[in-house]
Amino acid sequence: MHTLTLIRHAKSSWENPQLPDLERPLGKRGLRDAPKIGGFLKNMKFSTDVCLLSPSRRTRQTLQLLGQDNPALLKVVQEDAKIYEADYTTLLALIKQQTQANLTIIGHNPGFTDLLNAISDSRIANLPTCGVAQIRFDMERWSDISQTRGVLQLFVTPKSLST
Repeated sequence: MHTLTLIRHAKSSWENPQLPDLERPLGKRGLRDAPKIGGFLKNMKFSTDVCLLSPSRRTRQTLQLLGQDNPALLKVVQEDAKIYEADYTTLLALIKQQTQANLTIIGHNPGFTDLLNAISDSRIANLPTCGVAQIRFDMERWSDISQTRGVLQLFVTPKSLST
C-alpha cells in the first residue's frame, strides 16, 4: 500500500507585483489557513516518510506553518526545483522515482489538480490553495503508479474546515 498526499501552498500575496513569482510570500488568508490545515493534520495523526517541497517562498512558508503542529513533517523535507511550475507528467515522473511508501508533495497548480485527476478515481475541478488531497494505491512501488488508479481517501480545504 502506498499513499500520496498533495498539499497545495496556501494563498499567496500579490501586494508587491515587482517580486519574482518564486519569491511571492503568503498573504493574510494563507497565513490564517495554513495553521488551520496543520491543526487538522495533527488531529488526524498525519505522518509521512518524505515531504518533497517546491523551492518557492510560499511553499516553504506553508510547510513551516503546517509544521507548527506537526514537527515531524519538518524533519523529512527534500526541496526539489522540478516541482515548481511542474505539469502533471513531470510530477508523475518524480513520484515514480520515490522509494518511501508514504509520500507528501507541497507545490502548485495546475499540475496538482491535473495529477490528481490523472491518477485517482475522482475528478475535481480545482485543488484550492492550502487544499489537501490524499490518495491510496494498492501497489508495491511507485514505479507502478501508471498501471493503477488510486482511491481518493481525503480531500480537505480551509473552507471545508470552516463549516
